[in-house]
Amino acid sequence: MKKIGFEMFKTRSLEDKIDIFKFETANHLKVPPLYKIFIESFQITRKGAINTKDFRYYDNRLDDIRDFGKFSYESNEEDILVGEFFELNELMPIMADIYSKEDEIWKMGLLLIGDNDMNQSFMVGINNDNQDKIFLERTDLHPRFIFFANNIFEFVRGFTIRPKELYLNGNKLSQLYCNWGEDFWRVQEEGD
Repeated sequence: MKKIGFEMFKTRSLEDKIDIFKFETANHLKVPPLYKIFIESFQITRKGAINTKDFRYYDNRLDDIRDFGKFSYESNEEDILVGEFFELNELMPIMADIYSKEDEIWKMGLLLIGDNDMNQSFMVGINNDNQDKIFLERTDLHPRFIFFANNIFEFVRGFTIRPKELYLNGNKLSQLYCNWGEDFWRVQEEGD
């Protein structure tokens, strides 16, 4: 019960168009070609870009639906967790809040596209020398920027989400069951 790469992404419908030209004009930059195809093809919304419904369960103790899947980058599973992607219209306001005008990020031609809860950001190159390349920014480590993939499609192919018993708060994967029509798992209590 593992999902990889594009299996986790929701396709954007033909009616759901985004105005990339307007974004480029307003921000005086060009979205790199492969990243442009990616955001035109897939729904990129905070917490909604990645389909994790196969890894959700109802926790009776908390009366809440919780995740039990570990979403990570395959080659660095313990070090790189994937968090969320940002919508195109959010990118520049988020960057302006995080990075000062003097920050090297602007000179390097990197555009923030997502982050995670580990103080790491995912960026795409927009200059001629780094166009479409994906970088990981780690503000607390040296080097700060690490080349990760040649483009967003190569990057996404490395994503995995797999169940982790650790996230079940003491329950076992073998206790999970799913009722017909529900899009989450339930925990069979001991003795049931």
